[in-house]
Amino acid sequence: MRTVAALAPVVLVPLLIACGPAPVPASPDPVSLMRAADSAAAQVMAVEYDFMLSGSGDLEEMIPPFTGTIMAGRTADGDFPLLRVEFDADTLDTGDILPSLTIASDGDSAWVLDRSALLLSRGSLEAGATDLLEFAFYGLMIEYVVDEPFTSEIEADSIAWERVDSVGGVPCDVVFVVYQDGIESARWFIGRDDHLPRRVERFASEEDMTGAQILEIANLAVLDPAPGPEAYRLADIPDGIQTEDYSSVLGNGSQAPDWTLETPDGELMTLSDLAGNVVVLDFWATWCGPCASAMPGIQALYEEFEGRPVRIIGVNVWEDGDPAAFMAENGYTYPIVIGGDEVAEAYLVTGIPTFYVIGMDGSVVYSSRGYDPAGEQTLRSQIEAALAAQKAGGRFMLLSEGDTVMDFVLRDQHNVEFSLSELMGRKVLLSFHPLAFTPVCTRQMQSLEDAYYRFESMNTTPVGISVDAWPAKHAWSREMGLKNLRILSDFWPHGGVAGKLGLLRGKEGFSERANLLLDENGSLIWSRIYEIPELPDIDEVLSVLSQR
Repeated sequence: MRTVAALAPVVLVPLLIACGPAPVPASPDPVSLMRAADSAAAQVMAVEYDFMLSGSGDLEEMIPPFTGTIMAGRTADGDFPLLRVEFDADTLDTGDILPSLTIASDGDSAWVLDRSALLLSRGSLEAGATDLLEFAFYGLMIEYVVDEPFTSEIEADSIAWERVDSVGGVPCDVVFVVYQDGIESARWFIGRDDHLPRRVERFASEEDMTGAQILEIANLAVLDPAPGPEAYRLADIPDGIQTEDYSSVLGNGSQAPDWTLETPDGELMTLSDLAGNVVVLDFWATWCGPCASAMPGIQALYEEFEGRPVRIIGVNVWEDGDPAAFMAENGYTYPIVIGGDEVAEAYLVTGIPTFYVIGMDGSVVYSSRGYDPAGEQTLRSQIEAALAAQKAGGRFMLLSEGDTVMDFVLRDQHNVEFSLSELMGRKVLLSFHPLAFTPVCTRQMQSLEDAYYRFESMNTTPVGISVDAWPAKHAWSREMGLKNLRILSDFWPHGGVAGKLGLLRGKEGFSERANLLLDENGSLIWSRIYEIPELPDIDEVLSVLSQR
């Protein structure tokens, strides 16, 4: 018989385990999160994503919900980003219609195609077509196309991890940042796996406003290899589209509009009176931060080129402060003119600072807009290039062959007026020389006197020109025994004619040594600038005449 052992009673002793709140993991270090985002975004060369821009709070009515797609990339030189943005057409609750827009840039040019208006605007970035891209930046998370994208967040006054949240199904660490100025703040949503940003809420900085501008992206794709500039160009233009060229600066080679403005002391300054100098214009205002950043470099250029034929002028515009006091408080001594709003309009200025370099002949040789730390060196190079343009291969470069020399009236050694226009129908040799009573200048004028009748036989009138006053010319003429040659006084305005032709040496206060040969209509047919110690070869001039 099988025996079954009796089971001892089981006593259930309760297991005393506390069932309190689950342990909380340590919060991630927000600075480390932003450093990881900085590193991850900096390695991206090109991205593509869908975006939605919207506003909250007081900004909700100001920022309607824009949606679209964007492709963005870095350029090889790190300058303006490559962009192609497609904005979705939409009708808002207000009844306003958001047009179907394509905005693109290949790093050199920009395009805006408005299919609703059947209009294509295009232009060069150097000519200010960056204006066309302004709307595109609302959809651009610029941290994907700049170096050190999250430096401001890493160095912020206050930074805190808030929570984990999801953006378009992507888990994100949420980090709140108060920036160094203590005024601006933002909330960032950083992907937990790839450390790339998916959403940013930038909060209103005005005291009387609440809410944020919100940019959220979805379907993010890192493009590797990155497309080249050709992928961003707007090439396929639909039929029926009207095209317009856009520029917010005057093009190189165009004539700089003349102007007359007051200095803070009430004196008048006129651009055309500065002919013969390289002129740098800086359009600025006291309230403009980028203008203030550029001004130490402008002051340095002013001091560097002082005494040379270079005039650097600040053109104050859109002002509500005291520009003279601002200059004095900051130790800036270069000249300024005020009340330049209409001048800014003539120069197509839509943002400041805007810079122009104007050559000695009054034409634009360079323009740029905005502050760039390398801008001082760029302006320096452009000034030097404009000065060097006066000479190239030993010939006069400010007027091309065929250009008409402006009429002028000067007094000769007998205090008799000489007018260039009175010699219409005859060729004229304008023989510029630095100073009376100097050996080379004396020989230069005597060679013209000796060859005077040879010139006459070729229907040509030679004249000498220098900055000396006519009484000095009179005494010098008697000393040289001149009988036929007229030598003209370009004394007042000092070197005015030489200056307008680009021949005045500003530092020394006298003209270059030069010969300009004009035809019967006053047009330039030959010219040459000589070294100051060099005696011009009169036979060379006669040889040129014999071939004309």
